[in-house]
Amino acid sequence: MVSVDSVSLATVILNSLNDTNLSESNLKTVYAIYNTTWMQGQYFFLPADSATLYNIAIHHASDAGDAVYSARVMLNLQVDEFGNANSNRMMQFEEQTNIQDSTSLNVFPNP
Repeated sequence: MVSVDSVSLATVILNSLNDTNLSESNLKTVYAIYNTTWMQGQYFFLPADSATLYNIAIHHASDAGDAVYSARVMLNLQVDEFGNANSNRMMQFEEQTNIQDSTSLNVFPNP
């Protein structure tokens, strides 16, 4: 468990940071929740904190920043970022075609 002075200092430093984009805002939010819970040995969240972490955790890291991973760890949440429905994937899965099992094979010479 961390001392009260360390928690106070972490809170002061966190509040002094200016967030300029969504990624930084999410990181600041996750660390604020971390400082009031895990840093003090409390591993259960208030419903509002849990909802806030969940709203961050369900995003893709390329959109919402690295705080996504911290929020997922704190909630013990597994998110499939590589499913077919994910539009953030650089290369989409192609539809699989059914390959029929055949007993013959065509071989062509290498020119």
